[in-house]
Amino acid sequence: MTLGEVLGILAEPIERILSLIPKGRLFESTHGGVAWVFGKPHKIEPGQIWWYLPAVTEIEKFPVCRQTLSCREQSILTKDNKSVAVKCVIVYEIKDIVKAATMTHDLDEAIEDLALCAAKQVLCSKTMEEIKEASDKIDEDLKKDLSQKVRGFGVQVRNIYVSDMVPCRVLRLMGAELLVTQGEE
Repeated sequence: MTLGEVLGILAEPIERILSLIPKGRLFESTHGGVAWVFGKPHKIEPGQIWWYLPAVTEIEKFPVCRQTLSCREQSILTKDNKSVAVKCVIVYEIKDIVKAATMTHDLDEAIEDLALCAAKQVLCSKTMEEIKEASDKIDEDLKKDLSQKVRGFGVQVRNIYVSDMVPCRVLRLMGAELLVTQGEE
């Protein structure tokens, strides 16, 4: 038997023994976390050292400082039947790390999807002229709408901005969507 085979055989028992030795993990001031001890979540504050037993604990680390998220482009039909391609940028902070970890599988994806819904609701209720004239008011309306939608996720929306909005044509072809912005063809 070679040394490599012996080490391979001993690796699993050694890992099990080491999982019973407490370990410490330091969380930076910009990150918090959730410790899943016997499957129950426990909040880890930013800047805290968390001691745990690896055999019964899993640790998830999350940034809790200000974050930005850029939404994918979507097509929206305005109140006066004009098609526009819209992109948004969301600025948010995690205020309750346990809710952020337990209320949705992928927090960024959930926030992005709800922001796209908010953009659709706000922009579909306005004409193209109203959108052009009231961009600051639209950002405020988007923030209010998105804040209500993510309230249960432990997230505070600082701002949401329409970062890009251009007239477009939407072509649907066998389940795929193609956006052609004005000037391209």
